[in-house]
Amino acid sequence: MLQSKDVNERRKAAKHLRENFMALPDKESVWKDILVLVKDKDSDVRRGSEYTLGLAFSYVKDKDKAWEDMLALTNEKDNYVRMGAASALSQALPHVKDRKKAWRDMLKLANSDTI
Repeated sequence: MLQSKDVNERRKAAKHLRENFMALPDKESVWKDILVLVKDKDSDVRRGSEYTLGLAFSYVKDKDKAWEDMLALTNEKDNYVRMGAASALSQALPHVKDRKKAWRDMLKLANSDTI
């Protein structure tokens, strides 16, 4: 469904991940799927996926990599993706190991023109 040429299938995939995240066993795989969908060419697919980032973060094993993934999304063209990534970062903050670095990243983001 993620790679489907049918936009409705990709929208369904985004909705499925968002609504069923907690029940899906392989959170690492789901994280990768979310990152694919959040960069989809269809804005509804992107917007349907970015919300799931914050929810999924606390379940991902490699939180440093996941943090960097979300931080990179703050530079995407789509304003909703950037705002969603910023929101997800704020939700993820309590779950990061290096909070000083995370705070520096958040302050840098707050002082930038990207969001």
